[in-house]
Amino acid sequence: MNNIRLVLFFLIIFTACGTKIYDYKDSDFSERFGSEKFGRVKLNGVWGFINTKGKEITPIKYDEASKFSGGFAEVNLNGKWGVIDKTGKEITPIKYDKIGNFVEGFADVGLDGKWGYINAKGKEITPIKYDENLDFKDGFGRVKLNGKYGLVDTKGKEITPIKYDSIGDFKDEVADVKLNSKWGYIDKTGKEITPIIYDGNNNFSEGFGRVRLNNKYGFVDKTGKEIIPIIYDNASNFSEGFTTVNVGGQWVNTGWYSDYYEFKGGKWGCIDKTGKEVVPLEHNSESSAKKAYKDLNIK
Repeated sequence: MNNIRLVLFFLIIFTACGTKIYDYKDSDFSERFGSEKFGRVKLNGVWGFINTKGKEITPIKYDEASKFSGGFAEVNLNGKWGVIDKTGKEITPIKYDKIGNFVEGFADVGLDGKWGYINAKGKEITPIKYDENLDFKDGFGRVKLNGKYGLVDTKGKEITPIKYDSIGDFKDEVADVKLNSKWGYIDKTGKEITPIIYDGNNNFSEGFGRVRLNNKYGFVDKTGKEIIPIIYDNASNFSEGFTTVNVGGQWVNTGWYSDYYEFKGGKWGCIDKTGKEVVPLEHNSESSAKKAYKDLNIK
């Protein structure tokens, strides 16, 4: 009985000193900002945030709240979402149906079935008009409208028309794009550096992109120029200044799966970035051609 009285005494003292006893408090405060860390608390069915000193940095009023991530947290009130910063300030109106995480300083927001982006100040940098958008990457956001893709920059400007069937990641400042089953490349200004004419292409590597046309392979540079003629039956990406190429081989269905093919036959060699044949096309395997190139460079 004496122990119970002692506990009740301390609870009264803590309450008198202004310390709240919450229904829930995060056991691990999620992020550190300088010397500050913040955690969620719940009281009477609603949520807010406190710092490590127990100070409430927001009112305890939200129906839902996420942990801080990247300096921001999402909060829900009456079925709508908004964003608060590390000071507890609501940097957006609480009006969105969905809000994604901030990536590269931007978050995707959804409203009435459409999507757009906000920046770290909570400003909408694009209209909320897209059918889909993806996290920013390399300074650009992919957006989708009427089944087609385009890119927006950090100011929300559409740097490409919304016309592509797909857009790849930027590698060496260049991205591959697909339109009507054909492929090409764009640069970071949104300019098409090649015509959209290829049957296939790969990400750039060491300044060159591998392209395929009529089952032959070659390479383009970052200006879009076909620097290596499209004459090879197979080719790998450039690595360490060279690539392996094949003439006379073909893709063969091995029978393992209906869509499983292996490349067989022909002769392999190596070319450098000028297209010069530095290992003759006389090897029976790609690995043999690679070894011959490395042996040349050791001598």
